[in-house]
Amino acid sequence: MYKYLLTFSFLFAIISCTSDPKDISQEEELIEEATKPQMEISFTGLDDINTNPIILSSPIQVEIDATASAGIAQIEAYIDNQKIGEDTTAPYQISINPENYETGSMVVSLVAKDNLGNETTLEYNIIIHRRLLEINLPDENANPERTSYFIFASTSNGELLSIRQINPEDRKIILSTPVNVLPEDNFMITFADQKNARYGETNELTTIQNINRSNLTEINLISKPQFQSTWNPKYPSTFQIDPYLWNTDQENLSLSGGGSFDYAVFNVSNNAFTENTPTEELTVTRFDNISNYRQSEKLFLTLVNYNQRTGSQALIDVADLTPDFVINPSLFESNGFESREIILNNTGPGTEEYGGIQLLGYLNQQDMESNTYHEISGSGYELSVPKKEYFFSSIFYSYRSNISIKNYVIESIGIPDDIYSPLDWNLSYNFLENDFLISKNTDNTEILGQIFISDSFDGHQGGGTLNVMNGQEQTYKWSVIFDPNDNNIVSLPEIPEQLKEWKFYSNYLSQLHEVKQVEIRTYENISSYDEYLNLILKNNSTWYLISPKKEIIFNNGDKGIYNNPSHFLFD
Repeated sequence: MYKYLLTFSFLFAIISCTSDPKDISQEEELIEEATKPQMEISFTGLDDINTNPIILSSPIQVEIDATASAGIAQIEAYIDNQKIGEDTTAPYQISINPENYETGSMVVSLVAKDNLGNETTLEYNIIIHRRLLEINLPDENANPERTSYFIFASTSNGELLSIRQINPEDRKIILSTPVNVLPEDNFMITFADQKNARYGETNELTTIQNINRSNLTEINLISKPQFQSTWNPKYPSTFQIDPYLWNTDQENLSLSGGGSFDYAVFNVSNNAFTENTPTEELTVTRFDNISNYRQSEKLFLTLVNYNQRTGSQALIDVADLTPDFVINPSLFESNGFESREIILNNTGPGTEEYGGIQLLGYLNQQDMESNTYHEISGSGYELSVPKKEYFFSSIFYSYRSNISIKNYVIESIGIPDDIYSPLDWNLSYNFLENDFLISKNTDNTEILGQIFISDSFDGHQGGGTLNVMNGQEQTYKWSVIFDPNDNNIVSLPEIPEQLKEWKFYSNYLSQLHEVKQVEIRTYENISSYDEYLNLILKNNSTWYLISPKKEIIFNNGDKGIYNNPSHFLFD
């Protein structure tokens, strides 16, 4: 509870004067006026409530320090002339709980009475709000590309409840509202980020639905990687390849690699040699890190012969990538690198339907906790042939595997299982007037639903000026999570005035989102949406540090192409 410190000082003045029988009554009046108590007041501990009038959304305890020559008899407190409490013993304390009152403007009166019957009153204008959510911001809350950043709350049907603009120096905000939101009433929170990026303005929005004042009381954001949207490598990006690396007797060699692809730290151009002249250079690029977040100190490369199903690997120190660095055969080692197979069972015909396998490796526990990974293998497949190949490396501390079969995705800690079969769930949606009408046929074990909308991912289609976010070219993206067991209609929030000049707003009005995806998820060891909010989202945790496996069914109109709507807040 917040504490107020109020000091009442009763000052008695002694006036010396000569009695005049002709003016005794005037003299008595002067003495009476001079001896009336005077009062001084001071506040401490008002870091969170510093507005005038005071906005009160949480219970407080008022501590009053009052003194008088005749002694204090009692302290009383009133709200709109209705007595709410009293105290007769120092230190004097009065509690005020805004939940006991209707929202709106009120007057708090604090009355000090001495033993002679004198009293002094202080009055304060307050506005009773309902506290919605506390959001604690990380120390790294600045981005040189950011032009504005807002967090706003809305009702379940999208009406604005509260909005705050976030400044780089902010470390905590409390969203409250004058609307009488009951503890069980659902509302939503939206994080809205505007940046001046690679080709101009970009917008990124993230909405959390099905929050109430009981199931989630705070969000503690942590520092996450921040990268500039333009390619700006800090070291040479092109390196010579020793011709002896290529064996011309082998007709299908591929040199590739990379790391931390969630944040595009490294991106190694794929170099394949079939019957053409072998590639003479290797290109390594990455976004410029503008935060102090951990990055990989290694570059992982694989050299694979797909005809013979053999390969080798190299782990190179980033510090060694000097201008004269050459990719040569001595860097590569075949021990610990091997081809493996899994079976992807498809419930449909498989014709022109696709799946994929991605295996990621973490070099140590710290890399795992920061999600600084290297891609060991990543391939897409047509599903008519069940057996699929991937490559495994034994040099890593831990692994994460991502498997997709048509509209099914399973992500888990560890190496892939031998056989995968998709969940037998159905999911469809209609989008009308900024509402998603969702239909699903499941076993009701799903934990979370997510909606993703954006403009086109491809900067070469559709024309216009597009932008870069997390390595993808677009002007905006918007992710929404919701409780799939509570919602079959998910409404996008109404847009506050402060955001109506942003790029995405014209698409919002016309509903012309080029990418629309709805998904539902289940998490191992998490039993409900409320539990997800408190185990993962509340402390901005990486999902796999809490749950070793999640399964996803999605619908976006494409076959087997899952758009991963990653964001600093979600997993």
